[in-house]
Amino acid sequence: MLSKLYTISYVLLLPIFILIHTSHGMAWDVEEGAESNCICKLPRRPNFVFKHTRARWMVHSLNWAVLSTISTRLEFVSEKTEHGEDHMTIDHVNESGEPESSNAKTTKMPVPFGNVYSFVDGKCNQSTGTPYFYGSYMDQTFTDISKNRAVSLTLSESAIPSVCPGSPIGSCTIAAEESGDPESPICARLVISGLLETIDSEKSPKEYKTARDALFQRHPSMANWPKGHNWVIAKINIKDLWFLDMYGGASILDVNKYYSVNLSSDEDAEIDLED
Repeated sequence: MLSKLYTISYVLLLPIFILIHTSHGMAWDVEEGAESNCICKLPRRPNFVFKHTRARWMVHSLNWAVLSTISTRLEFVSEKTEHGEDHMTIDHVNESGEPESSNAKTTKMPVPFGNVYSFVDGKCNQSTGTPYFYGSYMDQTFTDISKNRAVSLTLSESAIPSVCPGSPIGSCTIAAEESGDPESPICARLVISGLLETIDSEKSPKEYKTARDALFQRHPSMANWPKGHNWVIAKINIKDLWFLDMYGGASILDVNKYYSVNLSSDEDAEIDLED
């Protein structure tokens, strides 16, 4: 009975949600002539009700995000004072891998580290849904994953103008005459969590070459980066998808359904009332 009421309410309120979505700057068009400056032509932006499709659209359209790891440099430290109070701080980890200060009353916990990283999920005309990266163990992010491969990748629609100039999204735009903001629920954001895995060029030569070609197509400067940095290609083995693009709270997307989306289709997928 509750399921039927939920479905009926959703259908009745859907036109109102669409009206709100549009009236808050969600209508989106690339400015005339702007696509001449874009490496890839942006695919049509899916309606907000198609959450899995919108998430796939973001992963394919965007080309940079914040990649977060568990820091190997820092550690959260909580110590009991002589008065029984908690003293909390962030401590550096020394070369031996131990915090610089420690006693019997110390509680230690991991600290996250976020780093801007370029990525692709395929060439301009090919979406795989899997984020691929070009990195080096000289960088802190890859130093961290050598100890713990758990990562999160945070994407925001507010980054669209840096991918394709002249394509701002109103709900994400901070301006005197706009009501948008990157933290607004209707400026879609996606957090992908999983394991960062490097691709062996000898064991998986086809995947390695496909990922490298896509990275060099959509990030042309990468081909000229210093060879001595011993670049590697890595991807996220996705385990969780946290997605927000509307008022009312975030959705946890189904990974299999996310991968089943066909972005080359001219039609959005069917509405899933369980989203």
